[in-house]
Amino acid sequence: MLEKIKEFLHQDWTMTEKVLLITDLLLTGVLIGWLTAPFKGGLFSNNVLGSNNENFYDEDEEE
Repeated sequence: MLEKIKEFLHQDWTMTEKVLLITDLLLTGVLIGWLTAPFKGGLFSNNVLGSNNENFYDEDEEE
């Protein structure tokens, strides 16, 4: 089995095959990270991104 893996890795690769392999590995890592993020506490629901204007009003100002 190890010999087959070495033979596979040592074959001649075209530039297109190399780019596709790297892209596949990168997207696989992104997908795995996205799927495992809830278990690690990485995704939060009800986030308001970009709405950080810090306009806080006191109750006394409204009266």
